[in-house]
Amino acid sequence: MYAKLFTSIYQGTLRGNSHGLLVFTNLLAHCDKTGVVDMHPRAIAEEVGLTIEQVRAALDELESSDDESRSPEHDGKRIIRLDEHRSWGWTVVNYCKYRAIRDEEDRREQNRASQERWRNKHKPQSADVSQHKPQSAHTEAEADTENTSPNAGAFLGRFDQFWKAYPRKVGKDAAKKAFMKRKPSEELTRQMLASIAEQKKGEAWRKDGGQYIPNPQTWLNQGRWQDEGVSAPAAEIDKAQLKATQDYLQSQTLTPEEQAASNEARRRALGAIKLKA
Repeated sequence: MYAKLFTSIYQGTLRGNSHGLLVFTNLLAHCDKTGVVDMHPRAIAEEVGLTIEQVRAALDELESSDDESRSPEHDGKRIIRLDEHRSWGWTVVNYCKYRAIRDEEDRREQNRASQERWRNKHKPQSADVSQHKPQSAHTEAEADTENTSPNAGAFLGRFDQFWKAYPRKVGKDAAKKAFMKRKPSEELTRQMLASIAEQKKGEAWRKDGGQYIPNPQTWLNQGRWQDEGVSAPAAEIDKAQLKATQDYLQSQTLTPEEQAASNEARRRALGAIKLKA
């Protein structure tokens, strides 16, 4: 049981009335959300350490009108009986009023805390970087923070699955940073693994001993698990067409002028292939 107490309770007409304050604060602690407290004076006496006579006297005073009360409701009475036919059980008159004040203060405090979290999250990166600390060191510190977060173990386990499945084992540290930056869920990790298995079957990844398999960091940064209908690069198709043209030209008898034109055509074609690749 608990209740939020306002300092005004000790600054009003109960000031100096130790028994009245003790009994009143005990009632506040036992109120339900509507301000009702249904306790017998004997129970109150046992909790606050007063005699039953002292508790009854305090209750009588709390039930009495108070001309100096800050609140005019019920002639300044602090508590009123639930039932006139029995001598115990009360409603605290201003309980709901002060509860609303408390809730509004809590709401404002929550808003302040929420705004502070938002500002910290979106403040410029330069504000966190010391003038004497290089950007690279800050980036590494940020990565270390990610790797020690509560979910870091789960992400590292998923990265191990990814690394085991990915056919090109180069740049493991860079790939790990790219993976941890993504923070993939279990479902996304399964999607990645399924995409790797499918792309490993494709012509693009099987061509020339896997020469055209992208680095794992590049694959992660570019979201390549979302690729659809992966096929051999266009440069490969162009190379095949060029080779067929070369074979045809070599089978012909060419004049020196034709040979020079053929060489120039091959040079341009190779330049185009390098641009596409």
